[in-house]
Amino acid sequence: MEKKRNFMLRPIILGTRTRFFILALLLLTQVFLGIALAADADENIIDEKIVFERVVEDNGDIYVMNADGSSAVNITKNGSYDAEPTCSPDGSHIAFVSNRDGNDEIYVMKADGSEVTRLTNNPSTDSNPTWSPDGSHIAFVSNRDGNDEIYVMKADGSEVTRLTNNPKYDWEPAWSPAGDKIAFVSYRDGAYSIYLMNADGSDVLRLTNGAYRDTNPAWDFQGRYLSFVREWDDNEEIFMVSVDGSDPVRLTNNKDLDWAPAWKPGNSMQQLNKSSSNNNNQAGTSTSGGSGSSMPSTGIEAIELFLACLGILGGGVILARKSIGGVIDKLL
Repeated sequence: MEKKRNFMLRPIILGTRTRFFILALLLLTQVFLGIALAADADENIIDEKIVFERVVEDNGDIYVMNADGSSAVNITKNGSYDAEPTCSPDGSHIAFVSNRDGNDEIYVMKADGSEVTRLTNNPSTDSNPTWSPDGSHIAFVSNRDGNDEIYVMKADGSEVTRLTNNPKYDWEPAWSPAGDKIAFVSYRDGAYSIYLMNADGSDVLRLTNGAYRDTNPAWDFQGRYLSFVREWDDNEEIFMVSVDGSDPVRLTNNKDLDWAPAWKPGNSMQQLNKSSSNNNNQAGTSTSGGSGSSMPSTGIEAIELFLACLGILGGGVILARKSIGGVIDKLL
């Protein structure tokens, strides 16, 4: 009778040199992979475009330029004022505000400036268009019902729905990455503060408190934090707050005006959380009695943490500083 062979996995014992060689090979593979990914990222950046507004002799137009600042092209070329451009998530269309038909209305056009379509048609002012993450809807601000309120419509201008209903001003809507929430600015409680609501306008939550002017909410890409601008000690500084409203944290601290914060894709708030001290008293922030969250307490700390994330995880926070003269000075 033929005997069945029993196959066993036997441990392989590697010598010191062999183990060193394998480790070195793995490290080299990671290095070359990182270089290849960086090169690919650079190519993507070069291929991308930046849309912006340029004012020449009191006339505003929408321009598109390369990511390196070259080849700026006017894509509206209209004698009226065109402003507030915002790109659809897939980059195919641009929503913007124009007074070309007599008052400020919201329009949409293809990314090359063709096929301009008027989305709103109201004798009042419509402004602040912002796309939902899936590109199906546009939130905007209008005073069509007596004061500035936040509305939403389909991307073709149909099915306009009022989301806020308050005698005070509501503006600057900002969609969450998942599209289920909208952050906004309101004066409804006697101070300019950051609020949060569901995308249908329900469950309004005040995130910042105090006698400050908080504006410019911007979401992180994980939907857990909002950066914003606060007027503080006769200056404007950049702060950050958790979506539960706990303990806003001051990120910048200098004599110049800082505003328009933006998040870089690929940020890692987990890395920031592990390394920050959250010294709210030193940063001069107000507390709302929440559970608190670990976030950078100073701008310098945030920069250092970003550099660490950039080297390890490939992402982090980018904050843009704009001086009084209008010159953009990147912190990083």
